[in-house]
Amino acid sequence: MIHSGLKFLFLSLLAGVLFSCEEKALKISDAVPYEREIYELINLNLSQAEYQEANLPDKLFIEPFHENEHILSKIENAFPKEDLEFVRKQLRDTIAFTLKGKKLLLSEKVRLISDDTLKRMFNDAIKTEKFSAFWDDYRKKFGKGIMLVYAKPIFSKDGKTAAFYVSSSYGPLSGGGSILLFTKKDKKWKQVRTLSWWIS
Repeated sequence: MIHSGLKFLFLSLLAGVLFSCEEKALKISDAVPYEREIYELINLNLSQAEYQEANLPDKLFIEPFHENEHILSKIENAFPKEDLEFVRKQLRDTIAFTLKGKKLLLSEKVRLISDDTLKRMFNDAIKTEKFSAFWDDYRKKFGKGIMLVYAKPIFSKDGKTAAFYVSSSYGPLSGGGSILLFTKKDKKWKQVRTLSWWIS
């Protein structure tokens, strides 16, 4: 049985497994996230968090927001009522957003890694039913850095409010994360609320 604290990690990896086939993906043209704003939020987190050493998968999925109905309800209630259907369309959008390294504030301490490679390692762990093997393979492949996972942010129609998901993990019982609400004013993002958080 997977420890509850690992849900955010396995949801992220499983998302790529479940929705990697193009015919299974739900394409919602008017729910495409704002690319510039996505990089702004991620780079803000990277600049403020001061990670000692971290590996960031190069694809973002929406699935980490779907851990339970309580979280979904909090996200929906954080946005204006007139944006509710727009928010729900984004939450149903299964198309991955691929990150471009040149647009990220990467450094020697934070690097972009292949989500496809992570999925293969995760599938191997599922086949053997030894989830600890995933972390053994992860450390051999990527070193001692934590795994840093972002989801595709959820935006209001005007792009000035966003639900932002971030988590980090370094083992089966070592990790945590949060869903944060940001607003943008005068071209700057500011965290205004924590919608959910967890630690293991």
